Amino acid sequence: MPNWGEMPSLRSSLQFPFLLSGQHIFYISFYSTINLLKRRLCYFYFKSKEELAVAVISYYQAALLDKMQDFAVNRAWEDFLNDIFTYLDSLSANSALLGCPFAVMGMELALQRSEIAKGYLEGLKHFQALFCRVLLQSGIPQPHAEALSERMIAVYQGNLLLGRISQDHIYLDIAKESMIHMYQEYRAFYAIALGEE
Repeated sequence: MPNWGEMPSLRSSLQFPFLLSGQHIFYISFYSTINLLKRRLCYFYFKSKEELAVAVISYYQAALLDKMQDFAVNRAWEDFLNDIFTYLDSLSANSALLGCPFAVMGMELALQRSEIAKGYLEGLKHFQALFCRVLLQSGIPQPHAEALSERMIAVYQGNLLLGRISQDHIYLDIAKESMIHMYQEYRAFYAIALGEE
């Protein structure tokens, strides 16, 4: 597997079109034409379109997680979400890019390539762990933060999927509002005061 840091032209050529198109039309011959890339370059590094898809989405997943981790530093839950969705909205402006529903990619691959699908699950766990960390920072106690982060990742990925299917950017707003309301309602239901450790 190539080191994406050493292959900026290949990485940048493949990353954005993949996110727009999705894996179902992810053919090496199509992507080899982007920026005049030679087909043999893709085949040298990747033995199948699935392997290429995993490499590109893994890079995107890591890049997005790094960005979210920057937003998470000393931030409360609402501020963290505002930063995330402002960023995602800026990526989505005037395009079909509505974020990438990693759970859906993993689900599709799990039917035929279970080992590859495990990588997607691990990626989702990293996002959930980040959500849990920010919830802890926001005063949600550990057991509650873990349970709530599980719900948050489902709402987040679910709305990205709906946005992707509908091509409607409104689902980014719905995801943010839902995740904020869930947080507020959870605190109210369990009587967790703001600032409580």
